[in-house]
Amino acid sequence: TFWKLLEDWARHNPPNQGVNWKCGQECALRMMALVWVAPVIERAPASTEERKHALWRIVVASASRIEPAIGYALSQFNNHGLSESLGLFIAGTSLPNHPRSATWIRKGSDLFEQQIMGQFAPDGSYAQNSMNYQRLALKLGIFYAIVCERSGHTPSNQVLERLRASARFLHNAMDDATGYLPNYGANDGANLLALSSCDYRDYRPILQLAFIVLDHKRIFGPGPWDEEAIWLCDRSIDDYPLETSTTNSMSATDGGYYCVRQESDLAFIRCHTHKSRPGHADMLHLDLWRNGTNLLCDSGTYQYYDPERNWGKHFKSTAAHNTLVVDRQDQMSQLGTFLWGNWTRSRVQPIEQSDKEAGLCFIGEHDAYSQRFGIRHRRSVLYRNGDWLIIDDAILDRQQSHDLTLTWHLDDHWEYDQQRRHFSHAESQSNFHVYAEDSECELLQHEDNFPESGRSLYYGDIAPIKVYKVCAEVGQSYRFITSVTTDDSGIIDAGVLSWNGLKIPTQYAHELWV
Repeated sequence: TFWKLLEDWARHNPPNQGVNWKCGQECALRMMALVWVAPVIERAPASTEERKHALWRIVVASASRIEPAIGYALSQFNNHGLSESLGLFIAGTSLPNHPRSATWIRKGSDLFEQQIMGQFAPDGSYAQNSMNYQRLALKLGIFYAIVCERSGHTPSNQVLERLRASARFLHNAMDDATGYLPNYGANDGANLLALSSCDYRDYRPILQLAFIVLDHKRIFGPGPWDEEAIWLCDRSIDDYPLETSTTNSMSATDGGYYCVRQESDLAFIRCHTHKSRPGHADMLHLDLWRNGTNLLCDSGTYQYYDPERNWGKHFKSTAAHNTLVVDRQDQMSQLGTFLWGNWTRSRVQPIEQSDKEAGLCFIGEHDAYSQRFGIRHRRSVLYRNGDWLIIDDAILDRQQSHDLTLTWHLDDHWEYDQQRRHFSHAESQSNFHVYAEDSECELLQHEDNFPESGRSLYYGDIAPIKVYKVCAEVGQSYRFITSVTTDDSGIIDAGVLSWNGLKIPTQYAHELWV
C-alpha cells in the first residue's frame, strides 16, 4: 500500500512542478517521513530495488529543491528554516555517496545549529510565541540529535542544552493530569511524524522522547506516550531508567511565560516584551487549570485563512483572550494575516517576601494602550487556601472616558446564576465571580454567538464555550477583581472585599490590600 501511494504521488508530482513542491519546508518534512519509513519496510516483499531507488530519487530531488532557496526560510526566523536545514542534513547523512552529500551535511548542520541557538532562549522558550510551534521545533531538534548519533556526527553541547531547556519548559507548562498544555499562540495543527496514538494535544509523547534522547531517562511510567520512543530509538525504552520528574512553578523571563503551581492547580500567565514576531495580541492572558480541567482557557486559533467568515481574525485578537480590552481595540495593530505592528512591551514587578507570604504570586503590566489611551493594564494574581484572586487595574494617566471590557473564556461546564452574576463548576467544585463596581456583564454561549463564544482545540474545528464579559465606562483608574474559589465566599462591605483573611479595596488603589 505504501509503495502504491508513493508511486501514485510521484507520477502526479514530478520534481519542481505543482503545489507540492512550492514550499521547501513541505519538501523537507516529506523527505523526513520517507527516510524514516525506508528501513521500516526495507525487507517487505514489495520493496523492490527499483522502488527503493525511486524513493531515494525523491529525497535527492527534495534536497536539491531546498538548497538554492533556503535563504527565504531562514529569513522567517521560525520553524521553516529549522525544517529545511535539517532536511539537507538528513539527505546528506542518508546518501553518503551522493556528490552533494558533504555539502548538505556541512551546510545543514551549521545552519540548523545557528537557528537552534537563535530561536530557543536559554530559559527554553521559543521565538514563535506558540506552544504547538515549540513542540514542532523541539521535535526537529530531537531528530537532529538522533541522526547525529547514528551518522557519527556530534551536535554542540550548547545546542543540546537549549533542547533540554525547551523540554523542561514544556514540561513545567504541562497539566499533569492530561499532558495538555495551554492552547497558547498560533496553532496550525502541526505534529511532525506523530507516531503515537495519544491525543494531538497530549505533549507526553514528545517529552518522553526528548528526555530519553537528551538525558537518557524516562520521566513518565509506561503508557501510549512511549510509542514515539519505541519507533525512533535503537534501544528498548526499558533500558532507560525511570526518573519521574515533578512539574514546578516557572518564571521563563526570556520568553515572558510564568507558571504558578499550587497543589493540583496551574496558573499560566503571559507577560512579555516582544522581540520576535507575535502570533496573537494576548498580553497578560491567564489560563487556569484544576485537576485536569481548563477552567479559564485560551480560545485557540481556528484557521489562518477563512475568507468567507474571517473568524481567524477574532481568534488572534485581544478579545479572544483572558485579558482587558480598552475601547474595543486590540493591544497591537493588525497588519496582515501573520503580522502585527506596535509590539507590546511589558514588565514583571518583583514581589516582597511579606507579600509572597500573604499569597501574592505575580504582578505584571503592559503598555499596549499607553500611547493611544494613556492606560496601563496591571494584573496581580494571589493564591490562598485553595482559592485564586486575579486583580486587574486599568491605570489612567490622563482623565478621559474609556470603555473597559474584561473577558474570561470559561470551560463549557460552568453553570451561571444570572441573578447573582455567579458561576459554579460541579466537576472541580469551583466558584467563579467578578467584582466590578458600576459594571455590566454579558454572557455569550452556544453556536449562535460564534466566533466569540467558540474555542478551537484543533485546527479548523470550533466548539462552544462560555465567554463572560464585564464592561465598565470609566473616567478614572478602575479595578476588576476575579475570584475562583472552592466555596461561595467573598463578602463586600464598604468598598472592601474580604477574601481569605485579606481585605481588598474594590476601587483602584496603590496597595492591593489593606
